[in-house]
Amino acid sequence: MSRQIIDGIYYALNNNTAIVIGNNTLTGKVVIPSQVSYEGTTYNVISIDDFAFNDATDLTSIIIPNTVTSIGDNAFNRATGLTNITLSNTITKIGTSAFSNTGLTSIIIPNSLTSISEGLFNNATSLTSIKIPDSVTSIGDNAFYNTKSLTSIIIPDSVTSIGDGAFENSGLVTITLSKNLTRISNRSFYNVTSLFSIIIPDSVISIGDVAFGNATSLFSITLSKNLNNIGNHAFSGTTSLISITLPPNLTTIGYHAFSNATNLKEVFFNSENVPTIGNEAFSNITEGAIGYHKKTSSWDNATIPGLILKEYKEQKEQTDILLWSMITVSILLSILILYMLL
Repeated sequence: MSRQIIDGIYYALNNNTAIVIGNNTLTGKVVIPSQVSYEGTTYNVISIDDFAFNDATDLTSIIIPNTVTSIGDNAFNRATGLTNITLSNTITKIGTSAFSNTGLTSIIIPNSLTSISEGLFNNATSLTSIKIPDSVTSIGDNAFYNTKSLTSIIIPDSVTSIGDGAFENSGLVTITLSKNLTRISNRSFYNVTSLFSIIIPDSVISIGDVAFGNATSLFSITLSKNLNNIGNHAFSGTTSLISITLPPNLTTIGYHAFSNATNLKEVFFNSENVPTIGNEAFSNITEGAIGYHKKTSSWDNATIPGLILKEYKEQKEQTDILLWSMITVSILLSILILYMLL
């Protein structure tokens, strides 16, 4: 294998194939060719190596040919001036943190890709738009960490797993989750302070630790009907939350799960049996908050610190609260849309 510079880009040449090693001094728009020639031999460009354009701060745009099938780890990390990249539908692998700390504003993920790797857009603070195709089945840890300008995203139903901290500290206002997720991972939406509404699909059976911790604008939460576990600190610090309805199959609520949800006034328990509840799960919520429960022997003489338990006799009592919550969310959405239009 030989290392050669051709038209300002370094390549590793071997057996008629070329791997882009890169050059972090390139500026402006760069078009990577599908083939390069050296000493009379033609080489097909098949991949971009790890760290190829790492720290290429003056690179603004790059076009990748359809001969390339993989992009290495940290390939464009800290290319802070990179605002546009064109990916071909032949790419099957993009490495960890490949586009982290870039200036990308939008990107279309090719439908040849099956996963969004760990930290792929970590700290891409200018990213406002991304389209994820149905070919993607997983989103890695911290994939969209600190994407402060990303306000909306649709996760297609092909996605079955989202990693820890995937959207932590992002600017999300709305998100549509895949109907085939089974778990909301740890810190998935931690410190997402603009998110005010979430519908968790019925495929989800578990919510991880600190999943929505410090989501201070989160006002409306629709939980999966099949949810059986809420992790530690899962909704801690959700200061806009007023009411929450817990599903019938819920068996475990972790410690501090709703602690410091300072405006939480009502909790509706739909389970026949009292869930296992961790320490201070409802600490520092609204004083006098009520925990409504079914009339079953399991609830007789039950106590939950932070809640005044009260039997609710009709589903209507619960439905009225949810209706008013939905109306309020609709009003907030209308205000938000109007604000964005202005």
